[in-house]
Amino acid sequence: MDSFWEEVRVRNVEAELMRAFDPDLLTFTNVNTPYEWEKALVLLSQG
Repeated sequence: MDSFWEEVRVRNVEAELMRAFDPDLLTFTNVNTPYEWEKALVLLSQG
């Protein structure tokens, strides 16, 4: 799983910088279960 890191460009972005664009830090929300998927759909519908 880690073998590709040397081949991609990665940038660490601090949470405070992200808050300027995404105050609730929802940009990188994980969606791994049906329940999380439903929550994500609700968020998307709210625009």
